Amino acid sequence: MICSYCGTGGLENICSFCGANLNIKRPTLKEFVVLEDVEKPFNELSCFYTYDLLVLLRLVRKERTKAYDLMLTLKKAGKSPQIDQAMINYSEEQYGLYTKRMKVIEGFPVDRMDYTPKRVDDKLLTKLAERLQKECLCKLHMYILYSLKIENSQAAGSFSVFYNFKPVQEGS
Repeated sequence: MICSYCGTGGLENICSFCGANLNIKRPTLKEFVVLEDVEKPFNELSCFYTYDLLVLLRLVRKERTKAYDLMLTLKKAGKSPQIDQAMINYSEEQYGLYTKRMKVIEGFPVDRMDYTPKRVDDKLLTKLAERLQKECLCKLHMYILYSLKIENSQAAGSFSVFYNFKPVQEGS
């Protein structure tokens, strides 16, 4: 097993270099995120990539705003015979539920980035996606180099081909 933190190989449970537990589930990038993901337990959400959590935060904030608007509309129209107290109570309950879920999701970026973005817009998500893409390319290359080192441990200079590695630029 290879340590996902420092890259040391040939390990079983604990990294001999950095001491990391190799049996802990690390965050993984999802193909897509849906609003229903917000209902997952804390332990499952903690395995979401920060990018996915920010997308989920954006969805929850949007849904919370809708719930708030509905709650206000129902309260204003509460004197109408078509609107009963049960509907108003339900709208308040939904707003409270989305508020709690939003606070749970906001806790992850605070733990990982030391802050929660006030706005999760396309610009923020695009910049983060670009950083992820570059980071993934670099990690992939490091993994390939490490694999070659193991396979070619007898051959001196087996890395000379990769010594001048330059990350792939957009449009190349």
